[in-house]
Amino acid sequence: MYSRHMFLAVVAVLALNASLALANSAGLQMCEVTDAQMSRGMGGSASDLGFAIKVENPTPTGATVSITHSENTPLKGLLLWAFDASNKRIGTWTVKQGVTAYTPVSTCQGGAIAHNNPAVKPLKAGDAAAPEGFTLTVPKDAQGPLSVRAVIATGRTKWQITRAFSLQGVGSASGSGSAGATTTPSASTALGVSGAASLAAVAAAVAAVVA
Repeated sequence: MYSRHMFLAVVAVLALNASLALANSAGLQMCEVTDAQMSRGMGGSASDLGFAIKVENPTPTGATVSITHSENTPLKGLLLWAFDASNKRIGTWTVKQGVTAYTPVSTCQGGAIAHNNPAVKPLKAGDAAAPEGFTLTVPKDAQGPLSVRAVIATGRTKWQITRAFSLQGVGSASGSGSAGATTTPSASTALGVSGAASLAAVAAAVAAVVA
C-alpha cells in the first residue's frame, strides 16, 4: 500500500511538471507559480529578460495591466495574476474583444491570464497597452495593498518572474508601484488553494487510472 501511494505521488508530481512544461505551447493551467516550480517544469532558472508590468486606469475596482519591454522583445508564454497582502489570489481577468492569443485561465475561474498557443507574440511598438492590455476586476472592498505578478517566457528555458507590482489606487488600500527587475520568490511563496487543488486533482485522476 505504501509503495502504491508513493508511486501515485511521484506520478502526480511528474504530471504537474508536465503541465508546467506546456507553458510555451497550449498555456499554463495553473493560477500562480513559483520559480522553483518553473525550474522543475521548464528547466533553466529565473533571469531578467527586461519585461515589466505596466498599470493604467486604476480605479477602486480594477485596472488595465500590460506587459512591456524597452526593446519590444516578443514573448511566447505568459501567466499573469493578482494577489493581496496575504498572498491570496484575488480578482478576475478579461481580455479585449478580438484577442485570441491570451485567455483567462479556466481552472481558477478567470483568476489569471495565460497564453493559449505556442506562437511568438510580438509587443506592439508604440502601444501603451502592449501586448494587448488585460483588465483586472476586484471587489471594491478588497483589502490592499493589492499586487500583480507575471511569468514571461521567450523560450523553453528562458523565463522571467517579475517583481510584484503594487496596484496603487485599486481596492480599499493602495501602495506605490514598482516594476522591472526579476525577483525570485521565497520558498514560502505558496501556490495557494487553487494550486493545491490542481495537484490534488491530478493525483485523483492518476489514482482512478491505475486503480
